[in-house]
Amino acid sequence: MNFVRVGLGLRLLSLAASLGAVAAHAADPADADARKAQAEREARAAISRAEAAKGSEKQDSARRAAEVAARQKAEAAARANAAHPDETPREITLTLDTPFAADANQLSDDARQALMQLAKLAQSRRQVGPIRIEGHANEPGTDEYRMSVAGHRADLVHDFLAMQGVAAEQIETIASPVRTWTQPAGCDAETSRAAADTQCDNPGSSVVTVIHLLEFNTP
Repeated sequence: MNFVRVGLGLRLLSLAASLGAVAAHAADPADADARKAQAEREARAAISRAEAAKGSEKQDSARRAAEVAARQKAEAAARANAAHPDETPREITLTLDTPFAADANQLSDDARQALMQLAKLAQSRRQVGPIRIEGHANEPGTDEYRMSVAGHRADLVHDFLAMQGVAAEQIETIASPVRTWTQPAGCDAETSRAAADTQCDNPGSSVVTVIHLLEFNTP
C-alpha cells in the first residue's frame, strides 16, 4: 500500500514538472520578443547618438575651417599692406564735356589731348579694373538712332586709347540712352536762328570715362 502511494506521488511530481516545463516553454517566445524589441530600441538609440556626434563634429570642422580661412585672408591683407603701404585703390572719372560737336563723328583735338593724358595715367599705374567708356548722343532723333551714335562714339574713344598703348581687353564700352543736354523750351529752329541765343545751341555730346587704378599716396 505504501509502495502504491510512493509511485503515485512520483508520477504526480513528474507530471507537475512536465507542466512547468511546458509553461516555461510557452513563455519563452514572449520573453524573446521583448528582448528583441529592447535590443532594437537600444540599437536605434546608439545610432541616434552616433549621428548626433557626427553632426557636431562636422560643425566643429566647418567652424575651424572658416576660422583658418579668415585668419589666412587677414594675414594676406596685412602682408599686402606691409609690402605696398602707399597704395590705395582709387576710381578716376574723366568726363569729356565736348569731345563730339553736334552731329560730329570724329574726336576733337581737345578730346585727343585729354585721352592721351588718360592713356599715360593708365600706363603709369596698375589697373585694378576695366576702363569703362560711356558714350552719349544729344542729337534729335529716335532712341535707336541716338543709341547707335552713342555706341559709335564710345568705340572711337576705345580705339584711340588702344592706339596709345592701353590694353584693348581692359576697355569696355557702353552706349548710354541718357541725354547729357536737352534743348530748353522755346528753342525751336526758327526762334534760335532769329534770336541767335547761344543757350539754344547744341553743345555736343559728352563721353564719360572711368578708370580703376592703384594710386600712390606720396607726401
